[in-house]
Amino acid sequence: MLIYNLAIAFGRGCSKAIRTTLIALIVTVRALLGPAGVCRYPVSCTRYACLQLEHEPLMRALFNITKRILSCNPFVRS
Repeated sequence: MLIYNLAIAFGRGCSKAIRTTLIALIVTVRALLGPAGVCRYPVSCTRYACLQLEHEPLMRALFNITKRILSCNPFVRS
């Protein structure tokens, strides 16, 4: 938990330019991958990632995005 709290404190000083760049990267990758499939969450992972980057400190946002993608498990076909 200590490492997580240190990461949160570090993320607070992150510039808006880094966040904007990450959001642009996410939107571009989503466009290249094609239309979204069936998502188990009401808010797609792409939109969730953008919201996290807009409203949370950077390190917390990255942690939450990673946790969400792993719980969604998009890389395994069922």
